[in-house]
Amino acid sequence: MGNRPAIILGGGKSLREDLLSVPESDAIFIGVNHHWRKVLTAVDYFVTIHNPKSPYAPTPQDKIDFFAAFEETGAEIVSIYPPADHIIEDHVSYQIINSGQLATLFAYRLTKGPLYLCGFDLYQDSDEPKEDLYSTWYFLFRRLGTNRIKPMSGPLMEMAHGW
Repeated sequence: MGNRPAIILGGGKSLREDLLSVPESDAIFIGVNHHWRKVLTAVDYFVTIHNPKSPYAPTPQDKIDFFAAFEETGAEIVSIYPPADHIIEDHVSYQIINSGQLATLFAYRLTKGPLYLCGFDLYQDSDEPKEDLYSTWYFLFRRLGTNRIKPMSGPLMEMAHGW
């Protein structure tokens, strides 16, 4: 993919506004879970960390057969589970705990261009504790560096600029 930019589409409320502020046009579009469908009808890659075959899915979202739902889009599927087109087997060594982090790692390896993170609000409207989520993003930024990672808004923007 050379130096093409990648736009990674998360599920936060800022997704649409973030996408409009991305300065690139010839980008690779990477959708996280089903969230990208709020703003686009197709992406180049679809990323999920969820196991679509798990009988122990903890949330209704996990019970969606993501692979079957998005095969018709023509996007290549990225996951930690087969039968994805791209399986990321070393995700544990990067302390990856969610699909957005997996998508960022995949994009980092896919292209040498900038990576624009859109809609990565990190559940700011939730009362859930965020320490684990924040610490795993810090770890990922430390491992990859932030010179190419460009969060468009939210807490990741502050984390990335703090390096």
